[in-house]
Amino acid sequence: MALKPRAAAMGMVDGAWWPRSWEPVAEFPAMIAGIEWRLGRAARIAFNADAWAEAPRRLVVDGQPVELEGFRSLDEHTVLVSGHGWHRMVLLVIPPETSERAAAAALERAADPGNTEQATQILFRSGADSGFAEVTVPVARTGAGAARPR
Repeated sequence: MALKPRAAAMGMVDGAWWPRSWEPVAEFPAMIAGIEWRLGRAARIAFNADAWAEAPRRLVVDGQPVELEGFRSLDEHTVLVSGHGWHRMVLLVIPPETSERAAAAALERAADPGNTEQATQILFRSGADSGFAEVTVPVARTGAGAARPR
């Protein structure tokens, strides 16, 4: 796990996490322990339900309940962890099958205080892309070759 410095309030993610599997019950307690010093006690974790294995609605970590909520609409490469008092963190999830070199690059990139890239961009540019393709949007033509409105 690697986190941006506390003062770095910019960007799409607050850091990155490289779990060993896609099993929430096995992985989320360690992730919570890794961010507790910064977030405080975790109250809720939101994750992509299609990316992760099935999970219970509640997990008890160190005697404290943590609500688990799986959403299909959430970016599959992030988890959102909410603490008490409106504290919240968005972590990039590096796929467990990622090579050590690519994972290290993604961890470093996500923790860079100046990084404002989205999760998929960080993974792609770190070589941890798992088959993602970077999308290039064509620029509208202007001048003689441009289409005219009807």
